[in-house]
This record gives sequence, structure tokens and C-alpha cells, in this order.
Amino acid sequence: VTERHLAFLMPPLFFEETDGDTFLERHRWRPEAASRILLVAKDDFASRRWLEAPPSFGFHFANAWEDATALRIDACLYPDARVMFEDQARVMTGGLVERSSRPRATTLSIDLASGRVASEARDRESEFPGIDLRDSGHRHRHVFALARVAGGAAAHPLLNGLVREDVEQ
Repeated sequence: VTERHLAFLMPPLFFEETDGDTFLERHRWRPEAASRILLVAKDDFASRRWLEAPPSFGFHFANAWEDATALRIDACLYPDARVMFEDQARVMTGGLVERSSRPRATTLSIDLASGRVASEARDRESEFPGIDLRDSGHRHRHVFALARVAGGAAAHPLLNGLVREDVEQ
């Protein structure tokens, strides 16, 4: 949510009625279809734009804001949906040792004039991002997240630390 828009990121994950025993098994990851972003103007819900973005999958978003030319979204995004199909199944049976897909702190930049979307993933593996809530919908400087950090609990297969990332550096 920004001052002027609602932004919805939709991964290329498709439901198929006939194939699979469970609701999850009936979904198919189709990266050739790309992710899509639906932008809705808050002052006119009928004003909508569909945009294509690089394929990604995400659960958690830190913030979105607009500057003079672009709408930006900070999130933790996976390169694919293996976290749903492989990792979550192993978590449910107590067997997760390593992730098959790792989330990265990522900024999606949407050029509001052209509709082009750029994706910039940062080096850090992280999840559950958050910001100072006073900055919601506006440019923020820091993102706080759980992350995999050097020197953290080496035996832990997932996220082992808390980080504050300065996104203006």
C-alpha cells in the first residue's frame, strides 16, 4: 500500500482442478508466465494496471512507496515456489534440514510511466521483513528481518539472526 496505490504481486502459480490429491498438489509453478503485479489507484478502484515482473514467490512484504517516477516494493522473495512444494512438506513432517529455495531481500521497482518492472535482490537471505511502522506507505531507510548471518547458530538450518539493513547504502 502506498499513498496512491494498492499493489498486489501474483506469482506464476496456477491451480489445476484435476491433477493432485491435495489443494497444494493441484498447483503448478509456471515461470514462463512471469509474475504479475496488479496496481489499483486508491482514488479510483476502476483504474487498474496489470504489469509483468520477473518470476518470484513471496510470503512477506516490508513496505511499498512512491517517488517521482516509480513505485517500489521491498519484500523477501524466493526465485520459485519450491518452498511451498518441497520445504513446507518437509517442515510438516519434521524433516527440514536445508531449504531447496532461499528467500532474498528484494526491491521491485515499477516505472509508473512505462510499466516496466525491475527486480533487485540483495545478497542477504532473509524473511519476515518489517519497518518502522511510522514509515508505512512512505520511503523507509531500514528493514528489519530474520536472516542467515555469519557467526550465527551454525547448527540451525534456517534463519539464525536478526538484522537491520540500511536500504539507502
